[in-house]
Amino acid sequence: TLSFQSLQANFPDSRYLIEVQYYLAVAYFQKGDWINTRDHIRDFIKNASKTSEYLAETNFLLGLAHFNLEEHPQALKIFEKIIKNFPEHSEIIRKSELNIAKSYYNMGNVKESLKRFKLLTNKFPETTIAQEAFIWIGDHYLNSFDFNNAISYYQEFIDRFPGSDKVDIVRYQLGQAYQASERYDQAISILNEIDLKSDHELSAKAKLSIAGIFSKELDSASAMKTYQSIIATSPEFKRDAHFKLAEFYRSRKDYKKVIDEYTEALKSEKGKSQINNAQLHFSIADSYELINQSKEAIDEYFKIPYLYPNEKKWVVKAYLRVARIFEDNEQWDEAKNIYDKIIGLNADELKFAQERLEWIEENTVNQ
Repeated sequence: TLSFQSLQANFPDSRYLIEVQYYLAVAYFQKGDWINTRDHIRDFIKNASKTSEYLAETNFLLGLAHFNLEEHPQALKIFEKIIKNFPEHSEIIRKSELNIAKSYYNMGNVKESLKRFKLLTNKFPETTIAQEAFIWIGDHYLNSFDFNNAISYYQEFIDRFPGSDKVDIVRYQLGQAYQASERYDQAISILNEIDLKSDHELSAKAKLSIAGIFSKELDSASAMKTYQSIIATSPEFKRDAHFKLAEFYRSRKDYKKVIDEYTEALKSEKGKSQINNAQLHFSIADSYELINQSKEAIDEYFKIPYLYPNEKKWVVKAYLRVARIFEDNEQWDEAKNIYDKIIGLNADELKFAQERLEWIEENTVNQ
């Protein structure tokens, strides 16, 4: 981008200036800068010759820029124009048809979108276009809780495209559909087919899913073994595995091990996990409450506002728990102090905190 911008600045009369807009657009597209992609392509198309070899491609990139900017009506119009104006560009035509289906979907016209996706699976049966259409349809049915249809499309993908580089992703999604429909044996079977060497992150997610099934529905020994395998071999999912083990022990009311596992999760690198430190401290504190160790629970709850003051949701939840413990112990001044802190945070729970303060003032004057 710097080189092309330099050319524009230093050679304002160059005959290459129009092409510079094209190359700048491609560079910004590679960077995922959709606004600059869109703007430079518009400049190129406005000034380019009607016979330019880049017109079909640039119109397609413009459509993708609008699509990625969630300007779906504009994207739809451009993809439809490509089909009309560039019939000789078969590959771009196929991709445009796929993106028309996606645009309809994102505009909320699911019926029209699914009709077009299904048409693409038959119109271009052996192409990556068909593969993407199958995945899109399967994902739609999975997210709509229509698990039978999701299973049908995912399985057809696997049958038709066994050598696809996306087959393990589809196996994972199929496993989620089987699991959601409580067909646990089939879920475990398909998740076990994921190639452990092809995608380390995906295989770790598959192991977590299998372990989750084992911990809830099947034998505990298998669940323990799978979680321990994740901890040993997949450091980016180590925190999740420890968290799952804690939940596993919680379901069996073995709270000492629950606390141990939450603590190990806290020591683990966050990796790919969505579980943050504040949540783990809260879970540890909650576990102490369950075994009536109020002092230890309060200590853990107070770590959250001290260590993670920006985690407002968890700070407020921790304060509410501490205030309740103080109230249960009739430590009214301490409870009032905590409710004042919640009010100071201007949280959604402000009204509740004010009501509790008023109740304490009215009912504990002589205590």
